[in-house]
Amino acid sequence: LEDALKMYQEAEVYQDSTEQKVHYSTVYINIADVHLEMDNYESAKGYYWKIIDLAQESDRLTLLGKGFSGLSQVLVEQDSLGEALEYALQAVQLEQEAGNNREYALANLGLSNIYLATSDYEKAIETATIAKNWAMEKGEPAKVRDASFNLSKAYAELGDYQLGYENLSEYQPIEDSLVSAKSIREAADLAATYEFEKETERM
Repeated sequence: LEDALKMYQEAEVYQDSTEQKVHYSTVYINIADVHLEMDNYESAKGYYWKIIDLAQESDRLTLLGKGFSGLSQVLVEQDSLGEALEYALQAVQLEQEAGNNREYALANLGLSNIYLATSDYEKAIETATIAKNWAMEKGEPAKVRDASFNLSKAYAELGDYQLGYENLSEYQPIEDSLVSAKSIREAADLAATYEFEKETERM
């Protein structure tokens, strides 16, 4: 993560005009996301605000939605659930207005996390279902897994253990397959590195 952060920060240096900043807005998003992953919440918050300011300056709804979604994630980690909910709701509305189905579904997934944390289980089910339906349609197993997990928790809290179990049953095989796929990739990378080093020693 630290190497990725360094690479993204080097790319940021070249963004010295609004046009370039809009073109490379993904770099800001990547820097913010890496900071969030590393639990650098204040740094992540600073970059999400950069994204929000840039989006407002360039009138880009989807970029603004991403900024609000990211900011809401930081606020969840900082236990500011009221503020997190406010920005997450804005993100959902913006992505819907922009017609960006993927970001709309992901914003709903983030919103379902907040509703779970605030014990609003009916709304958690509503938003997680939106995310799950989209993820199943588009074949994104990681998002199906996350939405199924949220649904299982929400249904269990409402006492509907049958639906809770059904969603948990969908979650676990996907989780196992994703972990397995990651292990296979890591093993393949290790094997490739070993073969490369052997060839290097022969030269």
